[in-house]
Amino acid sequence: MQGVYSSYIRPGNLEVYCGPMFSFKTQRLIDRVRPIQHIPKADFICIRPKIDVRGSEIRQDPLDFAKWYFVDETKSGEIYKLVKKEHKVIAIDEIQFFDKGILLELETLLRKGKNIAVAGFDLDFKGEPWEIMSLLLPKANFIDKKAAICAYPFCGRDATRTQRLIKRAPAPYDSPLVMLEGTKNIDYEPRCILIILCQENQNLSKIL
Repeated sequence: MQGVYSSYIRPGNLEVYCGPMFSFKTQRLIDRVRPIQHIPKADFICIRPKIDVRGSEIRQDPLDFAKWYFVDETKSGEIYKLVKKEHKVIAIDEIQFFDKGILLELETLLRKGKNIAVAGFDLDFKGEPWEIMSLLLPKANFIDKKAAICAYPFCGRDATRTQRLIKRAPAPYDSPLVMLEGTKNIDYEPRCILIILCQENQNLSKIL
């Protein structure tokens, strides 16, 4: 049993699952936690920011073996209150939405021997690092970064970026950092760097 236990529960370890839209970040996080339900005397907790309540409706990624606990992303200290002694693993989705206070919360929990697995975007819609993720990645024991497939018509290259579309047009660079999908004609799609560059130069014929 010790071998199974140590394979899925790693005290003091931080694991990061990241990538653009549709790189299956949440699914990889769920798959990471799923086996723990079969380990005796091992428990876990799965957490999401409240801003992402719409996620289970849009992306259809509910937990079929547990439940999400939704925490106000501006009050990350609430996470510490949710975590019990029996929780060996803490899984947090959409980590990029939480305030900077979560960094101290996670550090405290790691020092208590908790195994923490987080998932989220490493880059924002501008192609720049999300602050929270950029500070967590150097501390991670394990990083699983995957590309998606560029959704631009007839492309299909590896996508490392997430493009925000407003009424199907690329969003202005100076638009707000957080705008939820499905509101105000906003959509998000995975993009490869070549499509992004060609859009910026307003010349897609060179790459397609």
